[in-house]
Amino acid sequence: MTEETLNEIDRLLAEQVCARHIMRYARLLDSSDFATVASMYTADGRFARPADPSNVIHGREAILASLLAPPPRNSMHVVSNIEVEVESPTSASAISNLVLFLGSSGTPPVAIEGTMTGHFRD
Repeated sequence: MTEETLNEIDRLLAEQVCARHIMRYARLLDSSDFATVASMYTADGRFARPADPSNVIHGREAILASLLAPPPRNSMHVVSNIEVEVESPTSASAISNLVLFLGSSGTPPVAIEGTMTGHFRD
Protein backbone atom coordinates (compact mmCIF):
# COMPACT_ATOMS: atom_id res chain seq x y z
CA MET A 1 0.00 0.00 0.00
CA THR A 2 1.40 3.42 -0.89
CA GLU A 3 0.49 6.78 0.52
CA GLU A 4 -1.60 7.44 -2.57
CA THR A 5 -3.73 4.35 -1.89
CA LEU A 6 -4.24 5.02 1.83
CA ASN A 7 -8.01 5.37 1.91
CA GLU A 8 -9.97 7.38 4.47
CA ILE A 9 -11.00 4.30 6.50
CA ASP A 10 -7.38 3.13 6.79
CA ARG A 11 -6.30 6.64 7.75
CA LEU A 12 -8.99 6.85 10.45
CA LEU A 13 -8.06 3.43 11.80
CA ALA A 14 -4.38 4.42 11.95
CA GLU A 15 -5.29 7.63 13.79
CA GLN A 16 -7.35 5.66 16.31
CA VAL A 17 -4.57 3.12 16.91
CA CYS A 18 -2.08 5.93 17.51
CA ALA A 19 -4.45 7.74 19.89
CA ARG A 20 -5.02 4.48 21.78
CA HIS A 21 -1.24 4.05 22.20
CA ILE A 22 -0.95 7.58 23.60
CA MET A 23 -3.71 6.95 26.15
CA ARG A 24 -2.22 3.55 27.08
CA TYR A 25 1.18 5.17 27.56
CA ALA A 26 -0.31 7.66 30.06
CA ARG A 27 -2.16 4.91 31.93
CA LEU A 28 1.00 2.79 32.17
CA LEU A 29 2.96 5.75 33.53
CA ASP A 30 0.29 6.29 36.18
CA SER A 31 0.39 2.63 37.20
CA SER A 32 4.22 2.76 37.38
CA ASP A 33 4.54 0.01 34.77
CA PHE A 34 7.76 1.53 33.50
CA ALA A 35 9.05 -1.66 31.89
CA THR A 36 6.02 -1.75 29.61
CA VAL A 37 6.31 1.98 28.93
CA ALA A 38 9.94 1.49 27.88
CA SER A 39 8.95 -1.49 25.71
CA MET A 40 6.74 0.84 23.65
CA TYR A 41 9.91 2.49 22.34
CA THR A 42 12.17 1.08 19.66
CA ALA A 43 15.64 0.03 20.82
CA ASP A 44 16.99 3.38 19.61
CA GLY A 45 13.93 5.44 20.62
CA ARG A 46 14.10 8.94 22.07
CA PHE A 47 12.26 10.31 25.09
CA ALA A 48 12.00 13.77 26.64
CA ARG A 49 9.73 14.80 29.47
CA PRO A 50 7.35 17.66 28.62
CA ALA A 51 8.78 19.54 31.63
CA ASP A 52 12.36 19.12 30.31
CA PRO A 53 12.16 18.88 26.50
CA SER A 54 15.83 19.68 25.89
CA ASN A 55 17.00 16.67 27.91
CA VAL A 56 16.54 13.90 25.33
CA ILE A 57 17.18 10.36 26.53
CA HIS A 58 18.29 7.89 23.85
CA GLY A 59 17.62 4.16 23.82
CA ARG A 60 15.07 1.90 25.45
CA GLU A 61 17.33 0.90 28.35
CA ALA A 62 18.23 4.51 29.17
CA ILE A 63 14.55 5.47 28.99
CA LEU A 64 13.67 2.73 31.47
CA ALA A 65 16.47 3.83 33.82
CA SER A 66 15.24 7.44 33.68
CA LEU A 67 11.68 6.37 34.50
CA LEU A 68 12.86 4.30 37.47
CA ALA A 69 15.18 7.02 38.86
CA PRO A 70 12.71 9.39 40.61
CA PRO A 71 11.19 8.40 43.95
CA PRO A 72 7.77 6.71 43.76
CA ARG A 73 4.76 9.00 43.50
CA ASN A 74 1.14 8.92 42.47
CA SER A 75 0.37 10.57 39.18
CA MET A 76 -2.56 11.07 36.87
CA HIS A 77 -1.83 12.05 33.29
CA VAL A 78 -4.92 13.55 31.65
CA VAL A 79 -4.33 13.55 27.90
CA SER A 80 -6.64 15.42 25.54
CA ASN A 81 -6.88 17.04 22.13
CA ILE A 82 -4.95 14.20 20.51
CA GLU A 83 -4.19 15.19 16.94
CA VAL A 84 -2.62 12.47 14.79
CA GLU A 85 -1.19 13.16 11.36
CA VAL A 86 -0.86 9.98 9.32
CA GLU A 87 2.03 10.59 6.98
CA SER A 88 2.14 7.20 5.26
CA PRO A 89 1.08 3.61 5.93
CA THR A 90 4.13 3.23 8.21
CA SER A 91 4.59 6.73 9.66
CA ALA A 92 2.55 9.11 11.78
CA SER A 93 3.12 11.92 14.23
CA ALA A 94 0.91 13.29 16.98
CA ILE A 95 0.59 16.10 19.45
CA SER A 96 -1.66 16.06 22.49
CA ASN A 97 -2.29 18.22 25.53
CA LEU A 98 -1.32 17.02 28.97
CA VAL A 99 -2.40 17.90 32.48
CA LEU A 100 -0.39 16.04 35.10
CA PHE A 101 -1.60 15.77 38.68
CA LEU A 102 1.03 14.69 41.22
CA GLY A 103 0.69 13.32 44.75
CA SER A 104 2.85 11.54 47.26
CA SER A 105 3.28 7.80 47.07
CA GLY A 106 0.75 5.67 48.87
CA THR A 107 -2.63 4.19 48.29
CA PRO A 108 -4.97 6.45 46.31
CA PRO A 109 -6.79 8.63 46.85
CA VAL A 110 -4.04 11.06 47.82
CA ALA A 111 -4.00 14.82 48.01
CA ILE A 112 -2.82 16.64 44.93
CA GLU A 113 0.57 18.14 45.64
CA GLY A 114 1.30 19.59 42.23
CA THR A 115 -0.08 20.14 38.77
CA MET A 116 1.74 20.61 35.48
CA THR A 117 0.61 21.14 31.94
CA GLY A 118 2.38 20.40 28.71
CA HIS A 119 2.30 18.51 25.44
CA PHE A 120 3.21 15.08 24.22
CA ARG A 121 4.82 14.99 20.78
CA ASP A 122 4.82 11.48 19.38
